[in-house]
This record gives sequence, C-alpha cells and structure tokens, in this order.
Amino acid sequence: MLGRLALLAQALDLLSSLRMVLEHGINAELNPLLRVILVSAGPVGVAIVKLGLAAFVVSVLQHLAYVGRPRLARNSLLIAVNVGVIGALSNGCLKTFAPF
Repeated sequence: MLGRLALLAQALDLLSSLRMVLEHGINAELNPLLRVILVSAGPVGVAIVKLGLAAFVVSVLQHLAYVGRPRLARNSLLIAVNVGVIGALSNGCLKTFAPF
C-alpha cells in the first residue's frame, strides 16, 4: 500500500514538474540532473528515469521489509511519499489539476 502511494506521489511530482517546465521554461527546474535529462532525452526520458528509479527504490524497500526490517522500510516509504507530495506542491500541483 505505501509502495503504491510512494509511486503515485512521485508520478504526481513528475507531472507537475513537466507542466511547470512547459509553462515557464527549463530554467524553472532547480534540479540540475533533471535539466540535463530534459535537454538530452526530453520529457519521455525524464519520465522513464524518474519512475524507473522510484519503482526500483520501492522494490528494494519492500524487499527490505520482507527480510526483516519492516520499520525501516515503512519509514523510508513514508519519506518517499512526503518528498513526492512536497515536490508536487512546490511545482504548483494545484494549478496543474485545477480547471480554473
């Protein structure tokens, strides 16, 4: 459950950051790694890298819970959810999905 929520929060962050870049230009993105990927691979490359990395981290944390560290995995997944939500909000997520 937390793994899916973490992936959803990261996807929301991705969508809001791509919209922000489309509206305000690439300089609006503060993450230099994301800017490099955007220039070299475009929005599809950013989506592949971000969601691929998020899925990898979630799978590693779920394995960590399976082998006996459930609290560490839970707390790390909660951090991943919060980072995604805060990132989406800082990108103007409410503007992204509001019709007005």
